[in-house]
Formats: sequence, structure tokens, C-alpha cells
Amino acid sequence: MILLWTGLFLLAASWLPGVGYYHAPQAAVWLALLAAGCGCLVTGRALGGGAGFALPFPAVPRGFPALFGAALLALPAIVLPWPHRAAPLALAAGLLAGAARGKAGRNGRWAGALGEGLTLAGLLLGLQALALLIYQTWTSYSHELPAPLPWLLAWLMRLFGMEAAAEGTTIHLFTMRQTHPLGATWELLLPPATWCFLVSGLAWWSLVAARPVIPALAKPRKRFAGDRAEAWRARWRHFVPWAAPVVLWLPLRAALLAAWLVHHALLTEYEEPLHLMWPFWSTGVLLAADLPLWLAQAVWLGRSLRDRAAEAQPATKERGAPPAGDRPADAEPGFPWRGLTAAGLPAALAAAAITLGVIWDPVGQRKGGRIAMDEFHSTWEPSGRAFDTEWYGHLSGYNYWCIYDHASRFYTLSRIQEPLTDAVLNRLDVLVLKVPTEMYRPEEVSAVGRFVERGGGLLLIGEHTDVFGVGYGLNQIARQFGFEYRYDCVFGVDSFFDQYYTPPFAPHPAVRAIRGMDFATSCSIRPFAPWRGRSVITSTGLKNAPADYHASNFYPQAQDRADMRYGAFVQLWSARHGRGRVLAFTDSTIFSNFCTFEPGKLDLLRGMLEWLNHENRLGDPRWALLALGAAAAGWAVWRARRQPRLVAPLAVLGGVVWAVTTMAVVAAQARSFQLPAPERPLRWVTIDRTLCDGPLSKNGFIEGKVNGFGIFERWILRLGYFLRRESGPAALADDLVVFFQPNRPAPAAFVESARRYVENGGHLLVLDSLENTNSTSGALLASFRLGLKPHPQPDGKLEPAGDWPAIPVQAALEVTGGTPLARLHGRPVAARTQLGRGTVTVLGIGARFTDARMGVTGDIEPDAALREVYEFQFRLLRWIVEGKSASSTPARPEAGR
Repeated sequence: MILLWTGLFLLAASWLPGVGYYHAPQAAVWLALLAAGCGCLVTGRALGGGAGFALPFPAVPRGFPALFGAALLALPAIVLPWPHRAAPLALAAGLLAGAARGKAGRNGRWAGALGEGLTLAGLLLGLQALALLIYQTWTSYSHELPAPLPWLLAWLMRLFGMEAAAEGTTIHLFTMRQTHPLGATWELLLPPATWCFLVSGLAWWSLVAARPVIPALAKPRKRFAGDRAEAWRARWRHFVPWAAPVVLWLPLRAALLAAWLVHHALLTEYEEPLHLMWPFWSTGVLLAADLPLWLAQAVWLGRSLRDRAAEAQPATKERGAPPAGDRPADAEPGFPWRGLTAAGLPAALAAAAITLGVIWDPVGQRKGGRIAMDEFHSTWEPSGRAFDTEWYGHLSGYNYWCIYDHASRFYTLSRIQEPLTDAVLNRLDVLVLKVPTEMYRPEEVSAVGRFVERGGGLLLIGEHTDVFGVGYGLNQIARQFGFEYRYDCVFGVDSFFDQYYTPPFAPHPAVRAIRGMDFATSCSIRPFAPWRGRSVITSTGLKNAPADYHASNFYPQAQDRADMRYGAFVQLWSARHGRGRVLAFTDSTIFSNFCTFEPGKLDLLRGMLEWLNHENRLGDPRWALLALGAAAAGWAVWRARRQPRLVAPLAVLGGVVWAVTTMAVVAAQARSFQLPAPERPLRWVTIDRTLCDGPLSKNGFIEGKVNGFGIFERWILRLGYFLRRESGPAALADDLVVFFQPNRPAPAAFVESARRYVENGGHLLVLDSLENTNSTSGALLASFRLGLKPHPQPDGKLEPAGDWPAIPVQAALEVTGGTPLARLHGRPVAARTQLGRGTVTVLGIGARFTDARMGVTGDIEPDAALREVYEFQFRLLRWIVEGKSASSTPARPEAGR
């Protein structure tokens, strides 16, 4: 029993490092735990499977059914990502071992143990994956423990000698330095790995406890009525060894963690910062804290099994039935085709219906694309002033001009400069309420509700904490749809200011175009009526901090605190209301000019706007599908309740149906939900990341390094062009591709693709300098008969060919080939060549345009000398992209209306 329970524990423990629930995934640790767990199950089955009371290992089919089932499991293995893919692979390996067992002989002890052990491992992993999904979803809605659990935990902590008091869902722990308001959360009492262990352990142990002590009692007979009542009492008694350690250890562990916090707070010097919370989300600490629970259950459950076997011996002798351990499951001849048919149909229906209910959000009918951005209630991040070549400073980047300009190429955009009324909203298809700094009147709230009910789309864009009253204002609108913004900041567990989001394998249509995206600092959403909507972005590995109202922007200090909630949080919520729909996003910063053209962020905005530009036709079928799935699942369980040999085949069938349904939903939504083509032309500039890995901006932050080009990249937007960062062949698709000091090897296939791109009318701009000591520009430029001499040129003033500014340059390289554009001390340091319909421009003065020499940050107010450098960049880009060589760069016209 120790080996079997250890295997179950290790499989549950593998999920924390496998999925990276709190920290970055650790593949080596996950693989070690997975292999050890499977090994324990196989060894335990081989060493103890036939003695005493038989344990309910799943029966493994042999021959063709096993081979066919293993082949079918390739489908869910392809659809699922790692580490979830381990479940169908382990189950398939168990079936293959079962198929081989038929050739090895009936007495192949280890062959049978391998098949049954791996099959059980696959079933348990699948159950644990489902349990983890439920845990993540539930805790993302609310981390708080219900009453009276916080008071019980505080009482237990007082028994340990701590000064503790519960207030709502917070336990206040007193120390001389400060009082620590520890959150009474599900993560504190029942961490995710513990939850997976308990759910899978209870499911497996229930099969043991549910088996009759006397085999003859498996069929109801009136003369054994008294024995049957005793059997049911015995079954409940056998749950006590599983439940007692849970009830005793979980609160005790929470109290021990609180004691650790208080103890180390007292040992920390007064001047030293407090680092007290790391054990609460440490993978090693959490798994080690589960060891007493594992050991107590393994010992008590083993003793319960021995008692159960002892009870069975005299009863079976009296009834004349053979001991359960003498009847291995594989002794039953044939494959239960009839039972599979009876239980398989409802099981397949259940898998399909539940899958549809969870991942299918009907796209609906597209509307006219009339979108308005409310500027009447918002003075923060406005969209009305152009991000052009004349306006600089902090506010020039902290506004929504660029996304308004971009969206106006696809939709009919307008700005609202008056109160929200039915007359105003009737002219719209989508309403954008962004970071309101003025409160909404009750009649405006009602008008927005009616607008959505009639079929309108509503996008709410919030920000961290309740800065400028943004959260409070949005909650006036949001609460009528069953959710609200929390007044918090969401940080990463590993690094405060790093949160990278990747969509799941079956994404919501609104985020389907995203390949990956960095959040800045968001708040989170609390759905108090979650049945009215669904999460579009739920992220783990996060922790939050409440607003600090002593700071001007309410931003809390980036330090771990006892009142932090941690784990999973909702960052994008979707709700349906009448014929309309609502999306609520939590990080307004990423749509500002300085941020929104970083990878993934513009894709998110476009996906949200297009999703809201659709009207509901079917309503929300989720709950009908989930109810149908639950009923079908109950029907399948009822039909298969007395046929344990159906467990593995039904699991295979459910996995295959799930995979087929998931692929069908993803494919159908991809066909019916397409991002629109532009109605007005756009000019795109790609920043290459195939050959170049120098620092660019991240969440708008520019480090000011000597090899960074974040400012040069951002200033491209001032010309009305739009930005992408790409690598590989995808980078060679736009009006202009820019290479900032290439320093990575240049693949021959990429160089050849670049040549074809130029021949077909594309433009390349290569910036390099003496400071790029690992330059690989030569491999790219050689195919265009251009080059850079590795001979440094003295610093000095540039000698441009036309009336461009004569800017000072440093660390210049001489350019060979092409037509010179600028010289330094008489030597060409910039040149251009034409190939086919396109051009290649190379500048050996790239050091002049690094962040350290372009103003260090994007908030710079340039002086006259720096304005000359900016003007050189603007003229260069216009000349390459548009063929313009005018003596001045005009400001951009207003976009849209």
C-alpha cells in the first residue's frame, strides 16, 4: 500500500513543476516525479497485487482492443500540450503492455503489472488534470475561504501561542515590528498539489471501499439483507482512514506556515526587509508539507486493507466463494463489447457536451463596425492628439492615439464627447469605456445596460488599483453584468514586473491571434455571478497587492506581503447580456502608444474589438450543454457501475471524443471568426529578431543601453507607420524591415528569402557600428554587394548627400558598395543599392541611434541638437518607405473622426 499511495502522491506532486502553477515550469523535476510515480504504481502492483484483498487496478484489454485503444489515444496526445499529454501517453503505454501480455502468457507477473500500473497512472493523471482545471477556475473567481474556516484557523494559531485574530477572510498575526494580515485562502489551506492528491486518492480509495466484503453480496438478495447493511457500514468505516488525516493535517499545516512567518518576522532585524511569504508558494515547501498527509493515509489505509482482508476470509469460506484476491480481473474472458456499447454512448455524449460547454463560445453574427471611444468620462490616456514629430514628453506616449489610428483603418471610429444616452448609443455597434476618471450617472449606467441588451458590444478597459477612480467608475457599469474590478495590482510570483501570457491550446476567439504577450501591471476581476460569463484570460503564477492610498498613483511597493492572494487570477472576462456581449480587460497601459506595438498586444485589441462587433444569435448554450453532459455522465456511470473492465475503454473513448470535439470547435471558430482586412491602407515596418537580439522596449520601458534601439523603434510610429517584431520568414513581409546591429548567425535560407523579398519590392534598412563587436551584417549584405569595413572612423559630423541634418556620429564603419548617402571624413558611412523593385540601405553609424544617445527614455523632451537626430531618422524612413526627400516632415493628420 505504501508503494501504491506513494505513486499516487508523486503523480499529483508532478503537476506543480509541470504546469508552472506558481513558478516557471521545471521539466526535469516534472519528469523525475512522473517517472517515479509510474514506477511506484507498477512495482506496487507487481509485489502486492495478488495477496489478501485485491486492489481495484483497472483491467487492461488484450489483443486487438488494446492496440486499437492505444492508437486512438494518439489523437488526444496530439491535441494536449505538455505536461497534460502525459495522461494519454501513459494510458496508451499501459494498453500496449496489456496487448503484449497476451503473447507473454497469463503468468507474466511484471508484464501484467506494467500494463495495469501504467493504465492506472494514465487514468489518475487525467483525473488530476481535470481537478487542477477546476481548482484554477474556482480560485481565480475567489481565493477566500468561507466562514467559519478563517475563525477556526485563527483559533488553532492561538493554540500554538500566536497572537492571532480573524477579521473576515484575513487572519491578523501580531509581531513587535508590525501586524501581518495573512489571507485565509484556499491556497493556504488546500494548495493545488494537495487538492489533486486528495481528489485522485479519494476516487481510487472509493473503489476499494465500495467493493463488497463478501463477493456473493455483489448481487442483491433479500436473505442477505442484514449482511448488506453491515457491508454498507463497513464501506463508510473504510473512508475514515482517508478522511481523518485530511481533517487533522490541513489546518495544522496552515498553522505551521503561519508560525514560520511569525518566527522569521521576529528574527529579522528591524532595518532589514521582510521576506516572509516565499514558503507559501514554494514548490519544494508545499510538496514537503504534504508528506505527513501522504504517510498517515498510506499507513492507515494499509491497515484498513489488512482488516478488510481479515473480514473477508471467514465470510468467503462460509459462503463458499473464492477470495477476491484469487480472481484477477484478466481471468474474465472476452472483451465487454455489449457493456461498452451500453455505457459508451452516454459517455461519448457526456464528453462532447461538457467539452462544448467549457470551450465553445458561439461567434454570432457580425455587425457594422461602428465603434466609439468614450472621451467624455476620461482624461487619462486620451486619443485625440496625434503622436507626431512635434509632440514629445511623457504624455505623448501615454495616450491611445496609435490604437485609435490603427483601428480606424478597419472600423468606423468616433469619439464620444457627451453624456451616454440611448440616442448616442443607438448609433453604435461597439462602445469602448476606457479608464474613466469621471463617474457615470445612474441614467448612463442604465443606458449602457440597455445598449448591451439590444445587441451592443461593450469593452471595459481598467487599470491597476483604483487609480484616478478608474476601478470605481468601471464597477458602476460592470456590476450589472455580474462581475467587478478588484482594486489591486497583479504581479508575477518569480519576478514582480514580468508576466508573459500564452493562450491555451483551445483559446477563446478573442485571444486566438495572440502568440504571446507581456502584461504590464494589471488588476484582477472578481466574478460574483460567474454563471453569467466566462474567463477569457486566467493566469497562474501571480500574486496581488491591494492599493496603497498613500501613493499618488495608489501603486503599492513591490514587496511580498502577508495579505497577498496568490495563484490564479482573471485578467480578461467575457459576459453575455441579452443579445449583446461584454469584455472587461485589466491592463490599460499595454494599449498606450509606447507599448501597444510590442508582440501580442495589438492582436489582443483587434481580437476584442472584432469579438464585440458580433451579436448573439444562439444566446449562451453553455449551461444547457453542461446539464446534458452531467446527465449523460450519470447515465454512463450507472450503466457501468458493475463492470470494472469498462474503466479503461471508457477513458479512451472519452479522451478521443474530447479531442475530436476540441479540434472541431477550434476549426469552426477559426473559420467563422476572422480579423477584418483594412479599409484604408497601412504601412508596416518590421523589426527583425532573426539576426538581431539587442534590447528593445518591454511594456514601454526602455533601459537606455548602448546597444538598445527602443527609441528609434518607437519613433517610427510618429510617421504614421505601424510596427511588428518578427523572426524567420514572417519578418520579410512588410513595407520595410529594419535590422538593428545584427549579431546572430545568418541562415542561408533566410538570406535567400531576404533577397527575394527585395527583388519583389521590399526594403531593408541595416544599422550597424563599431560597437557591435559580434556583427553578422556581412552575411546578409554580401548577397546585395554591400559590406562594412572593420576599420573604425574617427568621430565627427556627418556629411549627408542632400539637405539632411549634419548630425555628430560615433563609432562609425565605412560602407562599401552601393550609392553613398552620407560620408564621414570623406569616407562613405551610409549607402543604398537597388535590386529588382526594392532597395537595401545600410548605415555604418548605428551607434548614433542607440537609446543611450537618443535620450535614454521615451519620455525625453529633446533639445535642438537631439531634434536634429530625430529629424534625420524621420527623413531617412520617409525616403525609404515613401520615396520622399522633402526638407521637412509634416505632422500627421488626425485619424478617423
